[in-house]
Amino acid sequence: LSAALEVGYLLRLASSSSGNEERVIYVSRAGFFLETDTPENASDIVQRYYHLVTQPWFTQQSERENRARAVRWFISPPSSFVGKKPLITASVPVYYNHVWYGVVAMDFTFATLRRLLVEAVGDNPEGEYQLYDSRLTLLATSGSSAADVNHFDAPELAQIAHAIESDSEGGIRLGSRFVSWERLDHFDGIVLRVHTLEEGVRGDFGSISIVLALLWALFTAMLLISWLVIRRMVSNMYSLQNSLQWQAWHDPLTRLNNRGSLFERAKILAKQCEQQALPFSVIQ
Repeated sequence: LSAALEVGYLLRLASSSSGNEERVIYVSRAGFFLETDTPENASDIVQRYYHLVTQPWFTQQSERENRARAVRWFISPPSSFVGKKPLITASVPVYYNHVWYGVVAMDFTFATLRRLLVEAVGDNPEGEYQLYDSRLTLLATSGSSAADVNHFDAPELAQIAHAIESDSEGGIRLGSRFVSWERLDHFDGIVLRVHTLEEGVRGDFGSISIVLALLWALFTAMLLISWLVIRRMVSNMYSLQNSLQWQAWHDPLTRLNNRGSLFERAKILAKQCEQQALPFSVIQ
């Protein structure tokens, strides 16, 4: 019962009113199994049991493979027992008095898991939400089409794996994409939220950022223009000052130093001779 409830907590399945799972099954190590999908022929029971106990979602739930006894998710390949279509299987081991008795599992289609993920997103449609297991295997995405799904290469997945090891939630920038993550309760995996630069520009935050960037550009342009105007004014004032000084110290006809220039330069020379105790003469 505890194992079944643990599986039922996943993605709010316990409160779901519709049947989302393709199959619910309990496989015992003692040689029997119970499932919602009843075999059509009794002769298939032995073969079906052998197929079940050799599946990864059963074999990897042993005490050595899953010491934490946590829920694990697996991608089951198509077979004659599951309708010849790939499924996602959530399984949890059943223990009693430290003895491993069997596994409780639920099978879901990719479309069902995506619908559950979209329902869980609710009123937060911005960005793409991706559901991964603990080994960073993509289980479901909220993207409406293949073009909306953000794929990560091996180096990017390695960066994400390194980042999520140190914290249960956070964010990381990968090129023009910002990826935030959070670990889920009752689920051995994480949810990623991927924001691209294009989505950020189209959103409310992007609009505010564009307005702020334009205001910053306008303010910078005003500062630059003001600096150019002030620099031009200072340059003109410096040229005017030189022109006025030349006119004040020179005769406009002969272009020689005038009386004002004589006394101005004589004061400086007389002071220098006085400081150095040297005589000086004036010839007119």
